[in-house]
Parts: sequence; structure tokens; C-alpha cells
Amino acid sequence: MSRKDKRTNAEMEKFRSDVLAIVMDHDPPMTVRHAFYLAVAAGLVDKTENGYRYLQDAVRVLRLVGELGWDAILDSVRAPRLTSTWSSAGGFIAHVVNWYGHDFWSSSEGHADERPIIWVEKDAIAGVIQPVCDRWQVPLVVARGNPSVSLLHDVAENYVQAETTIYQLTDYDGSGLSMHKGGFRKPGGLEHDLSAEHGCHVTVERIAVTEQQIKKFKLPTRPPKAGDRAQYGFSAKHAVELDAMSGQQLRDLVERHILQHVDVGEWAVHEKQEVADRAQLARIAKGHR
Repeated sequence: MSRKDKRTNAEMEKFRSDVLAIVMDHDPPMTVRHAFYLAVAAGLVDKTENGYRYLQDAVRVLRLVGELGWDAILDSVRAPRLTSTWSSAGGFIAHVVNWYGHDFWSSSEGHADERPIIWVEKDAIAGVIQPVCDRWQVPLVVARGNPSVSLLHDVAENYVQAETTIYQLTDYDGSGLSMHKGGFRKPGGLEHDLSAEHGCHVTVERIAVTEQQIKKFKLPTRPPKAGDRAQYGFSAKHAVELDAMSGQQLRDLVERHILQHVDVGEWAVHEKQEVADRAQLARIAKGHR
């Protein structure tokens, strides 16, 4: 067992303080796994199951005692569910005024077919980049590994336009790379699946994790999984999980690629129209109270 896995109370208090500093210095919100990778990179914990549990417990205590805000850590997988209800029609309209979004992509001049799609391998990453996708009204697809035929059909029917670019984010390992280009057992990858099997004209660009990002951000690595070489032809000496990139790195990366498809002048017109529409909805809500 590592020395880092045996800590006194005083050392645990110092550890929690260091964890708090790391989280707040890296633009939360983020997932616990993101915080873990930051702690690994800072040398606070070993990249082991015990190390993850220590980090997880530290985050839990920091939140319970009020030192770390509840909105600083994301959990997009577990959530309570309840059907929404309202006391009146006016109350409903007032509640949803800020939900209203003027459709930029269908209303912009000649750009309806240029809306990209963001495609991520992991559910945990979705909450980190969702605000960016929401801001620019871009679909976020969470595949949870290799996509099912149902997911591919849904995307093809409802989100792919005449010519669509998909920006894909996966682990840097055999499985992650095969989702883009295919492997020995399943040739093709995402572009092949959507184009050949669902008749879509798409271009898939894998934007994370790349070898350049591993070097640039000094991302923590792990040994490749057993079978990566035989099953996927993955020959690299190390693998890197998508969670190793910080939330801000992921958000900046996604936004930079989305903005390649956005006309700034048209976006300004869109924002003015959205403000006017919301004001109109607010007046309607006031009249129904």
C-alpha cells in the first residue's frame, strides 16, 4: 500500500485543503473523476482505486462542511425525477420564459445544414460540456461506449442535416480510437456506421484525446488494457482517459470547434430576437395571472 493511502487526521485535513484548492483553481464545475486526475497530476494521490476513494471521500467531506459548493461537482448520471406541474397557465409561461430559445440554425441565412454535433464516449463528460452545447444550440450525443443501432438511427433521423460535421471525444485507447475509425473486429467506426448503414452524409473529426493534447497538457497516462493491441490494433505504450482533461480544457476545445460554424454577425441578430421574444412571453404570462 502506498504511503499516500495511509494518512493521519492532520494529513487528511491538509489533503482536503489541497483538493479544494485544485478544484477551485481549475474552473469548476467538474466531475469527481476530473478532480481525481488533477490530484494525480499534482502528486496528491496515486492513480489507484484506493487513491480514487481517498479523493472521493475528501470531496464528500468538503461539500458536507460547506467548503466546496454543491454546484462545483457534477453528477449527470444520478438524478431524482418528478413530473413538473404549475398552479396556473400564467405561472407556467412565466416559469418557461427563460427556457425559450430562438432557433439560430434554422433562422440563420443558409446555415441550417452547418450545425455540428458533439459526440462523447462518456456520460460523465456530458455535464462538463453541456453548457457550451446549450449556449450554441448544438446537439450533444452521449454514446456510453459504442453506439447502439437505435442511437445511430435517432441521430440520423433527427439531427443530421444534408452535410453535418460530428466532433467526437473519446479515450485515447484501443476502444476509443476504434469508435472513430474502427478496429480489427469492427471496421469503419462512427462515420462508416452513419454513412453506410443509415444513409447520412457526415464527416467525423475526433478532437480528443489526441497525442498532441497528452503532451501539451501533460495528461496522466495508464497502461493499455489487455487486448487493445489484438482487438483494435492499438500500439501505443500508454492510454489516456478523456476524464484526464480538465473541464475548462474540454469546454474550450468544444467551443472552439463549434465557432467554426457560427457567423458572429448573424449570432448577434439572433440574440436580439431572442431577447425580444422573451419580453413578449413575459407580457403574455403577466396577462394570465
